[in-house]
Formats: sequence, structure tokens, C-alpha cells
Amino acid sequence: MHTLQLKLLHGLSNKTRYAILKALIDEEKNVTELVEAVGGTQSNLSQHLACLADCGLVHKRGEGKYFYYRISTPKIVELIELLERAVVDFDWDGETIECKSHME
Repeated sequence: MHTLQLKLLHGLSNKTRYAILKALIDEEKNVTELVEAVGGTQSNLSQHLACLADCGLVHKRGEGKYFYYRISTPKIVELIELLERAVVDFDWDGETIECKSHME
């Protein structure tokens, strides 16, 4: 697999980053709004937003003392929607996000 595809998958591979992306699907938000939508601390979300920006999944813009984040391309929204539809095809119990072989 190509390095760029792995970078995209890395951005999506964390439950907090995935929740941030889902929260940004309909509109841009600042960190305070994302803390309300996703939970966690401002510091933690800021670190995840930096990762998402580095991976190219979000863009940020400054307005006064706030930074607003938005999904960088509609293809990310399409990918999230595809993932949401695809998981119904698997026989997963929904109790854990790890593969059983990694839990041993």
C-alpha cells in the first residue's frame, strides 16, 4: 500500500479523530464546539486536530482568537458514509474495536 493511503488511514484510525470528522460533516466548528460535540479536553482535541490537519483531512482558518476546522474535501465525507454503510456487512459484535487476535 502506498504511504499516502496509510496516512489517510492513520487519520481515520482513532475513535476521537473519527468522532471529530463526523462532527464536522455538516459545518465547520472551533475547538470549544468540538469539545461539546465529541467530549474530551480541549488539549486532547487540539492534538487530534493537529494530526487530522497534518494528514490533510481537515483545514483550519483563523477568525479573531478562534480557529475553525472543516473537512478538507467532500471525498472524506463520502469515505465516512461508505464506512458507515460497509460495517453492516461484517459479523461484528460491536463490543470492541480491536481484532480478537490483537487482544490476546
